[in-house]
Amino acid sequence: DIKVTEDRRLMWAGGKPYGAPSVIRKDYLLCMDTEGKPKLGRGEEGGWEGTAIALPITTMVSKAWYGDPDRQYRWTDTRGKDVTDIVKQNRKGSIVRVDGHAFGDPAPATRKALFLKLRQGRRRAGGGAGGG
Repeated sequence: DIKVTEDRRLMWAGGKPYGAPSVIRKDYLLCMDTEGKPKLGRGEEGGWEGTAIALPITTMVSKAWYGDPDRQYRWTDTRGKDVTDIVKQNRKGSIVRVDGHAFGDPAPATRKALFLKLRQGRRRAGGGAGGG
């Protein structure tokens, strides 16, 4: 069973809505974000602020960075920051929320994204993969 719920609380940027009215059911996330994911590099996963990322439960987050998605800033301290510890602490099972409140605002007046570098891990007893 999948229950579909519409959430009208979207964020706005440049006169257009963004965000992810979504449904989280067990280990699945159905994201209806009209713009999709930010442009990802090889071996990266990511999502826009206000969305959530669904990862396989055995996938570990080895590094997390939040900020201006422009490639020239990514993984640097300019207009972004390392949020690896926050992501590992706040991960709930397979879900990583891209939460600007938890990450702060390293790039004011810019739509931000979370980028993850991942590695495979082993499932822990109790069902959680943890942060890694």
